[in-house]
Amino acid sequence: MWGSPSGVGLDVTVIDCGDFSAGTPTCGDSGDVVKYSGGTLAQMGAAGHAVAPLGTFAANEKHRYAFDVALDTSADDPYQGDGATAQFLWNATS
Repeated sequence: MWGSPSGVGLDVTVIDCGDFSAGTPTCGDSGDVVKYSGGTLAQMGAAGHAVAPLGTFAANEKHRYAFDVALDTSADDPYQGDGATAQFLWNATS
């Protein structure tokens, strides 16, 4: 599972903003590709909450990613004052 159980009340979206090799791509434009959406941080990567493959890139190609996090509608008063930490591990193969 990618997400931490402490992220139960946090909805997360991971967005590929584009190729970073020739300049900084703009996040929030029509070239963005959503790689994950539709679940909480704790659900990320679990059954029914797959993360789309990041893709195949050329040698030395770099991409910029945006992580959008919002309080889930199920998060009620017990979540007040809570914190969450997430660690994302990226694997590359050649």
